[in-house]
Amino acid sequence: MTQAPQKNTSTNLNKNSKRVLPEDSTSAVKIMTTMTKQLLEFMIEEGKVLQAKDFRTFSLVQHGKELLVKGYTAASTDFNKRVEEFRDVNPMEIDRLDTMTQELKKVAKANQQRMDALMQQNKSGNTGNNNLFLLQQAELNGEAQA
Repeated sequence: MTQAPQKNTSTNLNKNSKRVLPEDSTSAVKIMTTMTKQLLEFMIEEGKVLQAKDFRTFSLVQHGKELLVKGYTAASTDFNKRVEEFRDVNPMEIDRLDTMTQELKKVAKANQQRMDALMQQNKSGNTGNNNLFLLQQAELNGEAQA
């Protein structure tokens, strides 16, 4: 039995092995927008939890956040590798994604500043009531970064 010649499959596999978003560029942008929106909404809620100093809830939602961030990061990496493919997508869709991405960056920065301030308060002699928060923050700041 003879096999049909394969057209550069190793290159195709390498190129596509990390593909997370659909091949269709419009669908890929819509999915990336949806993922960005989900992460943005999560980060806004996390900011409220941090502002309320609700460390128990903060700790409880970190696993979900980690999963969400991993998915978003994989999709974002795929998107950035394929950015040329998205030049023909409706500019309104691209603008919407860009606006959400910028907002996500602002919210993430604000949350990080809140966490830093809370960590500083804890380091400056606060009681040991927030040890779980301190451990969680240490994970977020390096030991468990993805």
